[in-house]
Amino acid sequence: MVPPSSLAPPLPPPLPDVDEPSSDDHRTGQSSGKISVQRKPRPENAPPPKTKTWVVKGLKAEEIVKRTGRKIKVMWNDFCHGPNIKELSSMLKHDVGHIIPDEISMVVATWGDTTEDEQKKLPTKLFIFYEFDVDDKLMWKWLDDKTKNAYKNWKCTINTIRKENPGKIPEEFEHRLDEWNWLLKHFEFDGFTRRSATNKSNRDKKTLHHHTGVRPFIYNAKELKDKGEHLNFIKSYSQAYDSAHNQKAAENEAKLMEKVDEICDNVRKEHPSIPEEDIDLHFDQQTQAIVFEKAFGHRNMNEIWGMGLVGSYGLSQGPDRSCTLRS
Repeated sequence: MVPPSSLAPPLPPPLPDVDEPSSDDHRTGQSSGKISVQRKPRPENAPPPKTKTWVVKGLKAEEIVKRTGRKIKVMWNDFCHGPNIKELSSMLKHDVGHIIPDEISMVVATWGDTTEDEQKKLPTKLFIFYEFDVDDKLMWKWLDDKTKNAYKNWKCTINTIRKENPGKIPEEFEHRLDEWNWLLKHFEFDGFTRRSATNKSNRDKKTLHHHTGVRPFIYNAKELKDKGEHLNFIKSYSQAYDSAHNQKAAENEAKLMEKVDEICDNVRKEHPSIPEEDIDLHFDQQTQAIVFEKAFGHRNMNEIWGMGLVGSYGLSQGPDRSCTLRS
């Protein structure tokens, strides 16, 4: 899903300039009719101001664009295998999840089966508030994966509404009866009912639930890495599953740390003179992937149990082999 730049709609008008109040305004309290703020003078010996991102936590994309007068720039981050800012990742998934029900036809089984014209509707809407590099294939691949999930989740939500309110048409389909009638037949299709029952059974078997919301685990790991934590993936596992208050998560963390201790012992044997504080430096991303693999084993070929989608890691076949950690 790589849309042409011609799809981008015009940017909303910028906000009015912010002027400093005059001394007369301070004395009289009269307004000059312009937006005015009072700023304290910056001391000469003050440290340089911190560089802040303008993706503000808690604000929607539309509000951010209105306040800043510019679109939100989306950039790829190799470590996170997604947008470079965690709030931006959440905002994009939120907006995609709202565009799907409002704009996209639901007369096919999956997002990949939709027509090219239908798929263009998504970037057309996103271009209103976001600025993408149309040549960034990794970013568009990430967005396409999130759209597939959003399409599937919306269809699951519709099916749940249908079961809870038999005979009632959801308001989203009151003027899209052809789509609703297609979905009713689709939900009764034997292949769909079998897959639905299997997925529900698998969900019911889950014994661990993470506590980090929609934010991908990789962003937690990145935060810990930025703070100097060498076991960032392993420590973020503990945070995500709240091992301090969950017995199963605590047992899994103990398995991980047992494998960590084994690797530490091997490092000491191979490098007897290494300082203790340098041992943790051996736990790069690849080594931590091996820790998860040894503790929890493989899941579906190259996937190993552990933590969300965190990217590709070289294992036994070297750096070109793709290995995905999943929860």
